[in-house]
Amino acid sequence: MVVLLTNFLYVQVSDNTMLPAYDKGHKILIRHSKPANIQRWDVIAYHSPELADKEISKKPVRVSRLAGFPGDTLTIDNKVVYLNNVRANSPSKRYYKYRLSAHKGFDPKSLEKQPIHYLSEVIDGMAWEFHTTPSDAAAIQRNDEVITVRQLSQLRGQRQEGIFPQSRFFPWNESYFGPLVVPKSGQPVNLNYKNYKMYQRLISVYEGHQMYVNNRKIYLDGEEATTFVPEQDYYFVLDDNRDDGNDSRHMGFIPADHILGKKTWQHAK
Repeated sequence: MVVLLTNFLYVQVSDNTMLPAYDKGHKILIRHSKPANIQRWDVIAYHSPELADKEISKKPVRVSRLAGFPGDTLTIDNKVVYLNNVRANSPSKRYYKYRLSAHKGFDPKSLEKQPIHYLSEVIDGMAWEFHTTPSDAAAIQRNDEVITVRQLSQLRGQRQEGIFPQSRFFPWNESYFGPLVVPKSGQPVNLNYKNYKMYQRLISVYEGHQMYVNNRKIYLDGEEATTFVPEQDYYFVLDDNRDDGNDSRHMGFIPADHILGKKTWQHAK
């Protein structure tokens, strides 16, 4: 749900991708802001770019944290974010997925009082999985009946379905992603048959050019091309619920003209 005001808009969070900061139903007040006035790790509202056939103003509105700016090189290595080769973790609390193994007789009801989500039993009476923060996982680990609480992660080079740019040449997943350079207005990007899916939506949907591949060659507006110069800036967003998000690791770059503004205030459901 989106409620428009003069210089602000209310956005109601529609899912749990921003846990633990906001769960489904929270309302966030967004101040209309140009991307130039938004700081790294600010919570922003933006029109989801996933629906290519709709006008921008009619696309669903999502909230995420702004992580990558135009021209940044972003890498995620074993869930740790690096920007321009420097470790750059968000100051917010983040959720990850964990597996708990316990001694026989462990009562899983004790977990219901813990700050966790998505509790599920994976081995009868012996192991459970859930999402929580690293500090809360460490606290649960101190239970005498708990054997171990370990963070779950994909393997490096293990391609995950639905991860941008959905190409066999980029075997990325939520835990190991990149490196990639966030496109910047006026900064050329190289095009070839291996990386064209990285820029296909950007070129054909956001910037309105005809693009196709033939015999391993890239064609733009009927002419063979090896580079493309973006006309607008792009951004990379991440959700706080890192192992159950729907952010740029899934949908790709966020065009500047899709960004509505940044969070100023929130209240509960």
